[in-house]
Amino acid sequence: MINLSIILPMYNVAGYLEKCVKSVMNTNLGGDSFEIIFVDDESPDNSKIVAKDIIKRYPEYNFKLISQTNKGLGGARNTGIDNAEGDYLIFLDPDDFIVDNNLEETLQNAKSNNLDILEFNATMVNSKGETIQTVKVNSYEKILSGIIYSNLFYCSGSACNKLYSRGFLNQFDLRFMEKVYGEDFEFNTRVFFHASRVKGLNKVVSAFLQSPNSITRNRDIDKKIKYLKDYIKILTNLKSYFSNIEVNQTSDAIIYYKSRMALINTNSFILLIKNKFPTDYALQYRKRLENDDLLFITSEIVIKKKNLVRKFLFQYQGMFFIVFKLNNIIKGTIKLPL
Repeated sequence: MINLSIILPMYNVAGYLEKCVKSVMNTNLGGDSFEIIFVDDESPDNSKIVAKDIIKRYPEYNFKLISQTNKGLGGARNTGIDNAEGDYLIFLDPDDFIVDNNLEETLQNAKSNNLDILEFNATMVNSKGETIQTVKVNSYEKILSGIIYSNLFYCSGSACNKLYSRGFLNQFDLRFMEKVYGEDFEFNTRVFFHASRVKGLNKVVSAFLQSPNSITRNRDIDKKIKYLKDYIKILTNLKSYFSNIEVNQTSDAIIYYKSRMALINTNSFILLIKNKFPTDYALQYRKRLENDDLLFITSEIVIKKKNLVRKFLFQYQGMFFIVFKLNNIIKGTIKLPL
């Protein structure tokens, strides 16, 4: 019986696959109780060859290898969900890996409590394997709805530090947006809204490699512009989605929806500041949000530091302009592509 499906999207990850797969094999999960689903997202490297070799060398484990036309990370994960057989799913990027021996306990906790989502701790490591930071979730023992859980506690935007019930995802037809940056946050916003049984587990289960070339850490201005455009796509999609399911049915749901939208707004403004975008560009971006009714600056955010940024930028009239102008004077301005 397959209790857990581990979904591994593949795109230029040949050098990481072996370590990731072996980290799962080295847990105390029985080989017949889980499956590993490789999704080849039209990878230009030899990831598919490496995956085939792993499958050949370990016939005692359950593997699936699926190839598809490139759909991005979200599309690859959707293919994994559609082909999964496990009661629960875990999404791993191939440069991530499982640590310690907490995966079986985590899975049993989810199953015994019939959870829709179980969130767990994760470490962030550098290329040397050294821990940079630990993503800690709440250790509140009670089972809560996704809305209440998110309104009360910090909830990681990542999809890789959670177990998801496959039946729950299918019940509400929950899938990732394709070919956008920030797909995890958008996905989790809809997922936690529908979840009725959510719990946090104060145990480290996985480690995330923090690469300087990742989407959020690289200095490629074209990728930063795409991220800003994708934030608008995500806001638009969520606004449409929640308007169709009457989000304003309860006050908790309203708080949840507006808080998540406000966090996306704040993240976009932080991206603009950190990457030294010109003041005019920031003002135009804000105007676009206002015109499309996508600006949620009055809503509180659970993450305290992000909430302080939101308040600082919008508490006083003109502060938004002053912050960006001073940032350009002190740090300079990037040159935008024509």
